[in-house]
Amino acid sequence: MRIAVTKGAGFIGSHLTTRLLELGPRVVVIDNLSNGKRKNLNPQSSLSVSVEDPLKDAAVYGVPVTLPISQEHALEPLSPYGLSKRTYRPNIRLTCAHHNLSHSILRYSNVYDPRQDRNSD
Repeated sequence: MRIAVTKGAGFIGSHLTTRLLELGPRVVVIDNLSNGKRKNLNPQSSLSVSVEDPLKDAAVYGVPVTLPISQEHALEPLSPYGLSKRTYRPNIRLTCAHHNLSHSILRYSNVYDPRQDRNSD
């Protein structure tokens, strides 16, 4: 099995990559290293450097109707950036269905770990 982890050099992605490698699959990390660090990479993973800007998940919601924002909140992005965050999930689902691939999409918020860069958001 082969697994791609986007933002895999970041503090969350690097932990996910480490755990996946412990379970046995081949892991490819896709990261532009704008916030991720090469030192966070497991030597058993391979790195593909992406040139895209890092994305923030809250941008898909637009102006919050309630706080905290729940997963059920309407997706009403106010910018092209937010729209790109909204559309990648259906694109992944469609591409995987078309090519008979399985996928998982994980989205974390408000997570801390010692690997986190204190200067990043």
